[in-house]
Amino acid sequence: MRSHFGDAADNWIAAIGDIYPEFAKVNVEFPFAELYRRDIRDDKTSELCAVADLTVQGFALPELKVHVKGALNTGSSREEILEIVHSDDCLLRLSCRYECTAGRQGGFR
Repeated sequence: MRSHFGDAADNWIAAIGDIYPEFAKVNVEFPFAELYRRDIRDDKTSELCAVADLTVQGFALPELKVHVKGALNTGSSREEILEIVHSDDCLLRLSCRYECTAGRQGGFR
């Protein structure tokens, strides 16, 4: 976790741990001891996936900022991150437009 977020990782764990220690434990152990430690993808790819996932949610700005920093810390370039955000935004808008158009067409048949 420190390789992704640096000293901010310890600060986050301490802040959450003060409120609810078990929540802090689960939120560190599951993603960083299990998901991020699988030998299928590297840390850079995992962080880019997190950026992509959080981008399309549209309401997770604090989490997105954390994972953008994590992506930078694990080797992603600014350009790679911006490309992910741009692509996700375009694909999301296109899929919404398609769904709206397809739904409207049904009413005219």
